[in-house]
Amino acid sequence: MSSVIASHLVLAAAAVDADPDVVVSRTAALLHPTSHEALAEHVGDLRMSQSDDIADLPLPPLALLLSGGPVSSEAAGVVESPGRAWSVILRTRAEQTVAAQYAARAAAALLAHHVDGVGIDLAIPRVWPRLAPDADPDRTADWFGLERATDDGAVTTTTRGLTRFGIPELRVVDVDAAHVPAWDAVLTGIAHRLVTTGPQAPPDRVDLGLRDIAAGYAEPVDPDDPTLRRLTTVDLAYADDVAEVSGSAVADLFVG
Repeated sequence: MSSVIASHLVLAAAAVDADPDVVVSRTAALLHPTSHEALAEHVGDLRMSQSDDIADLPLPPLALLLSGGPVSSEAAGVVESPGRAWSVILRTRAEQTVAAQYAARAAAALLAHHVDGVGIDLAIPRVWPRLAPDADPDRTADWFGLERATDDGAVTTTTRGLTRFGIPELRVVDVDAAHVPAWDAVLTGIAHRLVTTGPQAPPDRVDLGLRDIAAGYAEPVDPDDPTLRRLTTVDLAYADDVAEVSGSAVADLFVG
């Protein structure tokens, strides 16, 4: 049976003790309803434990975490000298990957909230940029980072973190610097479509609209907005667990 693993660390500055199972059971009401439902479904699959020897944990070095996204000075201090640390691990069937990822993050968020700590997303790895218990887990933009490479003024952007859902990372190449933010939004919309569709054979083409992009950022839309009628189709070419995205999405969705 294929399986998926969700793995996080929670670090606290002070040497406080907390039973993670008790914390999660007593504070679950703080969660966003979608996270609450996912946690209830997978709570029996969770393995949470306080480590007696922090040095034995797979704690990424701070320099690596900094490459995964911004880290506040307070969080950096905790990472460099944690007083306590807990691991949060969930393994379940691959077809349950989305709910499993939501459940593990929910447990980490509750524990981090309780101990005023820092959550480490080991899938990227990085310090979680948003780990409030009530955050909407369907905000796909929270689940991945973006890596850039520039060659002669053209920018290549690759996602990092989507493989946790059993889908490939996304890449767009040779983008004009002025169009990078728009392509980031397009990648977020595609990622949202693939994550919410669930594990299956990745498609060669994806029909995409501004509604998909808004959903990827968990942003509300005005149903009367005429731009919501704009649609595009992007092609996906796969190699080495990466889907290269091509098409006229920026022109179709954002120009005019």
